[in-house]
Amino acid sequence: GISLQSAPPDSFRRALDAALPKTARYQKDWQQTIAVNWTSGMYRTGPSFARAEYDALDDAEVNIAVVGHGQMMTEWCFEGQQPSPRNNQVLEKLFILEAPRAADAAPATTVLRELSGRCPTVMSAPEFAEAAADLAASDVQACKAPFSAAEVLRLGSSKTSSSTGALPTACVRAGQMDTFHFP
Repeated sequence: GISLQSAPPDSFRRALDAALPKTARYQKDWQQTIAVNWTSGMYRTGPSFARAEYDALDDAEVNIAVVGHGQMMTEWCFEGQQPSPRNNQVLEKLFILEAPRAADAAPATTVLRELSGRCPTVMSAPEFAEAAADLAASDVQACKAPFSAAEVLRLGSSKTSSSTGALPTACVRAGQMDTFHFP
């Protein structure tokens, strides 16, 4: 099993602060190996991998959702290249974590590797104009704090609203189960 021993938080935090730049741009700062050393171990980034290597793994998988804006997703998931992802588009960023096993000798090294290339799209999203055209108050009825989204967006009812049982909105159509591309 994986060792449950971890670095003392203050020791690891000091090492992390010393190793990382105050601000980071993907193309400029994350293309070289990042290494963090502390008294009981080491963390570093490793070489990228191809999707086939990931698919061949027979190990535990952890899913983490991160929400970001288009510029962040363009930089970190599309290698800084256009076109930018759409609002509400879901992308997949895969990592392999090579963690020390309990029997490994100290100091242990943890390596984080990233899938090479652009992040694949898991679920698409409609163009803004299409999504905005049929957005209805009922689509954002739960969005009331700290303000009513329906009032701010000046939304009325719509014949295409997903909550009326009629035709689904562009966002709902883009999120149908058959749009997911999980292996």
